[in-house]
Amino acid sequence: MEVEVRRLLDNQDWDTMVKKLTLHAYSRFKFWGLLKQKALKGYSPQDIALEAISLVYSGEWSWDPAKSDLLTYLKFHVVNGLVANLAKNKEILTTEVDDGVEAENDYSIEDELNARLTIEGIRETLNNDLLLKIFDQLLIGMKRIEIIQKLDISSSDYDNALKRLKARILKWKTMTIAK
Repeated sequence: MEVEVRRLLDNQDWDTMVKKLTLHAYSRFKFWGLLKQKALKGYSPQDIALEAISLVYSGEWSWDPAKSDLLTYLKFHVVNGLVANLAKNKEILTTEVDDGVEAENDYSIEDELNARLTIEGIRETLNNDLLLKIFDQLLIGMKRIEIIQKLDISSSDYDNALKRLKARILKWKTMTIAK
């Protein structure tokens, strides 16, 4: 590998590059229908991004800085090639498993946005300070006993507040669907 190319590779912002390549690999996974595969034997979009960088760094795929910038080369040559090979390699793919549980890579940006909007919508309807505190603690995964201890309330107060919280959420959901 040429010294100039090695120097250019060494001076890259790899954290940003990995994020961009992972997003691109995710879109290629989606294009090839690989997101529905539950077991790609450890391959994820981030694995592809990191492998693409390794291949260029090791010299197995040679990048010519005169022809294109590194990100473009990695995206449209290396990542696209790796994902296409992965999609076509039947030994790596396994059959789809419908166990009723969504795979990690079935998650989308739309799901994240909908979840945030739902949480904010529910939080706006909770005018009771105790209900809001319990809701926030449940969101971070705290258990009943931990919430009772943290908020210094009795178990019956917690149970009653939880019933009211569930009713508020159901009311919010009904009002949202009616819109």
